[in-house]
Amino acid sequence: MRKAHRHAKKARHAKLMKKHIGEWKKQPKAFRSMIASIIVANRKEIAMARSALHKSAVNYRKAVVGTAKCMRSMKCVNAHFMKRKDGAACMKNKACTGAVAHMIKTTFIRRNVFRCMMNKKHCALKI
Repeated sequence: MRKAHRHAKKARHAKLMKKHIGEWKKQPKAFRSMIASIIVANRKEIAMARSALHKSAVNYRKAVVGTAKCMRSMKCVNAHFMKRKDGAACMKNKACTGAVAHMIKTTFIRRNVFRCMMNKKHCALKI
């Protein structure tokens, strides 16, 4: 009985993931490519901070916690997007701005973007 329950739970999770990934793919291409480039840049930053963790935990904490906090605030995300040429173009686009607002409200995208930054292997968004 217990094993069957666990399998049912996994099937339900797969169904939810399919729905969420479908939503992610519906987001504007400019937004997805922008998020992908930010993920790759932050992944490098986090990896460098992790390799120097024995020297200073401050840089690692700043890279990890700062990123997680920033993704919850429209003001911070907007500032980061505006620093980049493709991000500024994305923020001027109405559909893209809506996608950013959706990301800030949706825990799934935020959590998976963060997970992608931390480790490429556990990235559900395939970035």
